[in-house]
Amino acid sequence: MSKQIRVARGGKNALTSTDPNDFIFHSEYNTFKIVEEGSEEFVMGATGEAEESVSIETTHSNQFAFVFCKFANGRVGSPGTKASDVNFWFTKVEIDATNILCSYVNLTGGNYTATFKYYICELPL
Repeated sequence: MSKQIRVARGGKNALTSTDPNDFIFHSEYNTFKIVEEGSEEFVMGATGEAEESVSIETTHSNQFAFVFCKFANGRVGSPGTKASDVNFWFTKVEIDATNILCSYVNLTGGNYTATFKYYICELPL
């Protein structure tokens, strides 16, 4: 018998369940369980050299998320990436119990529109 690590959802038995959807974590499956996802479009003003943030309110208290930015030209990037056609950077993400803060630097000289897509994942512990 192989050794496994299993954490079942509330009301499910980690020892007897055979349904992958019953688990928060299972060492034989490599998929995060997404509990909330969404996207928001923002029009962000020029920041000069300063870093600023926009806030996405969430209904989930988990503090683990994947966040991506869809730049105005259609390119998609993770934190630390730049729009390929202008001087706009998606710099970092901070998460608390009710908000996802997406930081950016906008050196385009005007407003810039971008969409932030997030996936909040269930924490196994």
